[in-house]
Amino acid sequence: TEKSIKIAGKEQGLEWVIIRPRNVYGEKQSIFDPARNLFGIFCYNALNNIPLTIFGDGNNKRSFTYVGDILKPLYNAHAFEKQIINLGADTVYTIKQAAEIFAEVTGYNNIIHIEPRPEVPEAFCLTYKSKQLLSFEEKTGIYEGLKKMWRWAKKQEMKELQTPPALEVFKTNHSSVK
Repeated sequence: TEKSIKIAGKEQGLEWVIIRPRNVYGEKQSIFDPARNLFGIFCYNALNNIPLTIFGDGNNKRSFTYVGDILKPLYNAHAFEKQIINLGADTVYTIKQAAEIFAEVTGYNNIIHIEPRPEVPEAFCLTYKSKQLLSFEEKTGIYEGLKKMWRWAKKQEMKELQTPPALEVFKTNHSSVK
């Protein structure tokens, strides 16, 4: 965690910088992980004729950051220490808007809404530090970025979805441990 990094830095005299990337998408992103990266999931679904799923009304807000726009800023981060820097696009979309843009770019318009799930209603960041310190610029708009990602995704060999690791903590009966 970030707190652990700060403590280790102080106690061990380590240099550190924490970058918080926001909803990064683009070529070479895994499209086989059913639990992460909205546009990766959408690519897999579209390529396999599976509906694009939106939980609830789709009004949760996100910023989506094209991978090519953060490569140089990530490199530039090496020059700083003891900083926490958000790195992401300023433009904010609802999940519903993102699905509609994906459908427009790809021609795949099978979008369904299912029961809502607990989600953060807004997940975007303030980017003044990444602009000032890392020279971040949102150069690639969502349409252009998705066109590049979609061209790449269509060339991928289809395989089974990866089973995500279990991230849930379950209550156990410690009395049985000897």
